[in-house]
Amino acid sequence: MLAAGWFGAVPAEVVAEARNLGADSYPTRAFYGQYLRWVLDQLVLGAPGRLDVRCHGQLAVALEGERDGGQLVTLADGTRIGDITAVVLAQGHIPMPVVGDELVLSEFAGIRGLTYVPPDNPAEVDLTGIRLARPSGCGGWGCVSSTTWRC
Repeated sequence: MLAAGWFGAVPAEVVAEARNLGADSYPTRAFYGQYLRWVLDQLVLGAPGRLDVRCHGQLAVALEGERDGGQLVTLADGTRIGDITAVVLAQGHIPMPVVGDELVLSEFAGIRGLTYVPPDNPAEVDLTGIRLARPSGCGGWGCVSSTTWRC
């Protein structure tokens, strides 16, 4: 399908990487970014006519509810976008404070001299603090755990 142009205009390096991906592969961020761009393009192209999709290349810094039930988004450059009936919040992996259960686990580990790694993108986590041949626990890694365990 890729070679037949089903994906439209795809950079040569993305096509090359796609051909080399296997069941146990972990694609590069650039490849994944191209995939997400393609998915967005397909969603926008296939959207019903009554739907108005607008993409803004700015960081959203605030989301507020309006009195009429709509939404108001403030962008990093100060632009305020109102009269919105729905907002898709696509954050990706963002730094999160250690609170609640994560804080309890972090404190538990600290008191006992254990290493605690908070939730994050496993491909980007520094795992050097995990000692060889020591009992370890892991939770909440979801679908990416199969690639991380092979590190």
